[in-house]
Amino acid sequence: ISAEAQLEAAAADTDIDAVILRMNTPGGSVVGSELIVDGVTAVQAAGKPVVAHVTEISASGGMWAMAPADRIVASRWVTLGARYPSKASPFTM
Repeated sequence: ISAEAQLEAAAADTDIDAVILRMNTPGGSVVGSELIVDGVTAVQAAGKPVVAHVTEISASGGMWAMAPADRIVASRWVTLGARYPSKASPFTM
């Protein structure tokens, strides 16, 4: 089951009061990240807070996916942010 489907199920489940989104990823696809964002916003639309917890790394698409969370929790030893610059630019299409 996909992360998006799990988040949408949590949004619909009246027994769930909040969601902890455990993150440990060097990144991923744009589509995958955006699908997780959709799931996070579905949970929030159901009136439930979302906390993103970074265990080791959340870079690139991982940062994008957890950006809409109500809170992001990470220790000072985790890796956050982009790992390397993108070659894509809206000005070089």
